[in-house]
Amino acid sequence: MLALLLAVGTACGQGAVVEWGVGTPATLVPPPGLTNVIAVSAGEIHTLALNGDGTAVAWGVNYDGLTNVPPVADLVAISAGGSHNLALRSNGTVLAWGEPLYGATAVPDGLDDVMAISAGACHSLALRSNGTVVAWGRYGGTATVPFGVPAGLTNVTAIAAGISHDVALLADGHVVVWGDNWFGQTNVPAGLSNVVAIAAGDNHSLALTRDGTLVTWGDWCCGLTNIPPNLTNIVAIAAGGEQNVVLQGDGTMVAWGQYNYQFDVFVPQGLGRVSAVAAGEWTTVAVIPNQFSTWQPLDYVPPTTSVTNGFCLRVWSLANHGVVVEASSNLVDWQPIFTNPPGGGLKTFIDTAAQGWSSRFYRALVQ
Repeated sequence: MLALLLAVGTACGQGAVVEWGVGTPATLVPPPGLTNVIAVSAGEIHTLALNGDGTAVAWGVNYDGLTNVPPVADLVAISAGGSHNLALRSNGTVLAWGEPLYGATAVPDGLDDVMAISAGACHSLALRSNGTVVAWGRYGGTATVPFGVPAGLTNVTAIAAGISHDVALLADGHVVVWGDNWFGQTNVPAGLSNVVAIAAGDNHSLALTRDGTLVTWGDWCCGLTNIPPNLTNIVAIAAGGEQNVVLQGDGTMVAWGQYNYQFDVFVPQGLGRVSAVAAGEWTTVAVIPNQFSTWQPLDYVPPTTSVTNGFCLRVWSLANHGVVVEASSNLVDWQPIFTNPPGGGLKTFIDTAAQGWSSRFYRALVQ
């Protein structure tokens, strides 16, 4: 069996979307009536939102049908690229739409058993349940290296696509990066280990380690590598074009960098607590949860977090796979806490046994 982080935590209750940055009302104002959102993803000129009922909504510039979401209701993950989109269905297959430049939307025939997706500028990545990565499209006209996935890459648990570089998180907590290295974005810092989350911007990379340390490398412009002081309890990270966003355990978010090298990134005053974040080229996006009391991430819980109500977990599995969710306080001694038999679909439950724990880590094992 392969350890996979199948989902990130969100509020048990869904939420509304807030978006800000630089642009027109068409790109900055989400459609009315969005109250059931569990995840968001921001591209260059558009934004995606995933609803709790498995549908998705898109807004922004409708270039090449970019905001024309396929009419399906079984989606479990979304990813917005430069000018194309990816969506993962509960049966493990991938949908792609938008600009077909360089074959970014040409999903390989027979691709199935997919557990995670990531859309770059003109290319796409898919992580299969066996820990291998499939890529299609191209890095684009400025790339200096061949497009593809490193030979022999296995045991991958998470993926992130940039403009012309890609990042993979391995099951042992190490990171592999490949692609263009104009800005040092593939130069993984020496000694980087115990990584629990990754993100990729246009030309930089971001990693969160087990002890809550944030590490960034690559393009130093716009202050991207100048991590703000006093960040605490980081539970989620996102990287946009030239911006970084982190979500802290108390529901507050911090952002730094610039929108498209031109305007300073900011977080609106009075935003309040959020449950999910996304970073794009021109905008920043947050989900404002309907309920917050039990929200915690699935893949990482900082050691300083105090649990009172248990952790809210949202996991999904393929129709031909069951999933076992295990918990640990030290990433070594794993104990099963939830078994989802084959049948697939998205399921939410609360790990009430976690009440009172000072630290809690989760992983999901595909059966």
